[in-house]
Amino acid sequence: MLPRAICLHFTNAFAKAFFGKHYDPERLITVSWEENCRIRLHAGCHTMEAVRTQLPEGWEPELVWVWSPEFHANPAGLFEERVPLVALISDWNLGYGTVCGTLPDYDAIFTDKRGAELLRRRGLRQAAYAPLYSYDPAIHFPVSSAVKDIDVSIVGNLNHEVQEERSLWLKKLCALRRKGVRVRIATNLFGADYNDVMNRSKIVFNRSIRSEMNLRAYEAPAAGALMMLEDGNGEVEEHLVPFEEYVPYHENNYEQLILHYLSDPAGREAIAAAGHTKIVETDSYTHHMDRIWGLLQSKGIPEAGRSRRSDAVREERAFAHLTQVYYASQGRSSQLMELLLNRVGGAEARRKNAQACVRLLLLGEPSLGTEHKTALLQLSVRDWEQAAEAEPENALPLFNLLSAMSASGNHRVVLDRFDRFLSRAAQAGIGAWDGLLFAIPYDDFRVERERILGGAEELEWRAAAQLNALFLSEAYEYKGKAHLNFNEWESAYASFKKSVEFRSNNIEARYLLASAAAQLTRWEEARTHLELLVRFAPFHWQGVVRLCELYRATGKEEKAKGLALEYMDVIEAMSVYEVWRERLADYV
Repeated sequence: MLPRAICLHFTNAFAKAFFGKHYDPERLITVSWEENCRIRLHAGCHTMEAVRTQLPEGWEPELVWVWSPEFHANPAGLFEERVPLVALISDWNLGYGTVCGTLPDYDAIFTDKRGAELLRRRGLRQAAYAPLYSYDPAIHFPVSSAVKDIDVSIVGNLNHEVQEERSLWLKKLCALRRKGVRVRIATNLFGADYNDVMNRSKIVFNRSIRSEMNLRAYEAPAAGALMMLEDGNGEVEEHLVPFEEYVPYHENNYEQLILHYLSDPAGREAIAAAGHTKIVETDSYTHHMDRIWGLLQSKGIPEAGRSRRSDAVREERAFAHLTQVYYASQGRSSQLMELLLNRVGGAEARRKNAQACVRLLLLGEPSLGTEHKTALLQLSVRDWEQAAEAEPENALPLFNLLSAMSASGNHRVVLDRFDRFLSRAAQAGIGAWDGLLFAIPYDDFRVERERILGGAEELEWRAAAQLNALFLSEAYEYKGKAHLNFNEWESAYASFKKSVEFRSNNIEARYLLASAAAQLTRWEEARTHLELLVRFAPFHWQGVVRLCELYRATGKEEKAKGLALEYMDVIEAMSVYEVWRERLADYV
């Protein structure tokens, strides 16, 4: 029997699946920012003290499970709890910089194999590998229950910034339609719609982001499909036997393998059935929880001494907690951040920078009038300016100032402050980028930053150089956009060119560079940049359409037609892009 526990960031449905046969709603109390939980977090309930007032009388937790803190805001007071805290990190690659400061406060950390190795190399001996995903037996049907009328499918994240490599493979899969293969690629499918595609698929093409057994690696076999997973995956052979229970592939054989198994239904169905049996018998959520609980019991999980901190350590941990909340996709609130900000001490520059960033999150609230928003922006600019003066070696406040001015349309300020930022950033050390970022969406900039911060083998000087290049590229992009606002095309062109020199995979800057080159009638250069753009970001549809336009404008009608036909195959396989059909129809 599992100990009584608060299950933080679990809905009731997810807790029931995750704990499997160990699930007991009287012993496992779910607490979440979402609905369908025992205790719901909200603006008036964002502290552990408030959570405890809603626990049943006499009920005391013996453990706190924390699911995916890289995405969910932890309530204040979590790290003052006197019971063991167990973190379940699902996507460290997208949130290492978000949670790294709070990880020492967990008594145990479970994540995928690469993540556990990375964390242990960084001194977190409490980190261990355990599978965190499986299939939900209430959802996935037996092998024979659904008609398999989809040849190849993948349902998952299509965001190029997050899944940069996957998008290249999905583009190649779409081309199989020309060989009569029924391809279905979808995103944002949930519940019955998601299950319908999985259960109708003969082959599920899968590509993980961290070389892990991701959710689809369990769901596809459980749904009775033959699963294809990338060759060299770091975890799969602990679960499935290649070419007996799943099919590994690489760049030079994936097409032949798909065609082979579609033409050999008996062979395909045998592998699918064997994979189904193995996953169901040995890889349910119950099996995984047995493993996790066995590891916890074998190592023991004593409290990590959180209650015996010095004031300086408490202030540092408060900043780490603020960082975790600030970057959270769910549960970030001004009340919670203000509470944590009041506990942060240390360097004045870091505090003022954080104060400005937290304040500007209020700009998105519809109830605020224009004058109020302007006043907030001015206060944040003041704080960033003061932070830059207080700590001259820290370049982040000035970067945040440029970012906020660009986002709010204050382009003249961007141009006026740019040289000051440039002089500080060009030779900055890694500490120059310490603190909160105003630019927080999961765009290519933030994902690249997480990739650098989470790089397991990077030397500090190399990480500093990569961060400098990243921030300089983004700042030059802001500068280029400011010049565009004033129709200064030559200056915009020069700025975007510098941006891609610092970071070649800055997709937005490359697209704008191509646009500026075309405006200046540098047709060959515009074509080169657009071709690079759609090669490395194949679902940048504005770039695809612009390249078709450029081909036609320069007399390359057949190239325009060929590109449009190629992307018609993408639209047929990926209905989410149907809105682009009309834009390309004229070239076909």
